Amino acid sequence: MEELLNLVAKACDLAIELGADQADAYASTDRSISVGIEKNSVASSRSVEDQGISLRAYKNGALGFTFTQRMDADAPRRLAEIAVRLAGAAEPDPDFVS
Repeated sequence: MEELLNLVAKACDLAIELGADQADAYASTDRSISVGIEKNSVASSRSVEDQGISLRAYKNGALGFTFTQRMDADAPRRLAEIAVRLAGAAEPDPDFVS
């Protein structure tokens, strides 16, 4: 969990460095287990774990949003670059309140 939180913090910091006025991130981890039973015996089982990070970057009242499930060392930079670029290309929200 600490590694995931470090990636999230780094993504926010990089977004600010790249020109965002504000940035926030959300991290999630989900694990699901399913078991199929046939005639009182286990017929199948499956365990799936998903992790993801989303990043919102605000620039001049406009929002850029991105999400990834790739948890490598380059993920924070990719997220920050995309979110800041999208915020820079988006129309500012006239009702945006910081």
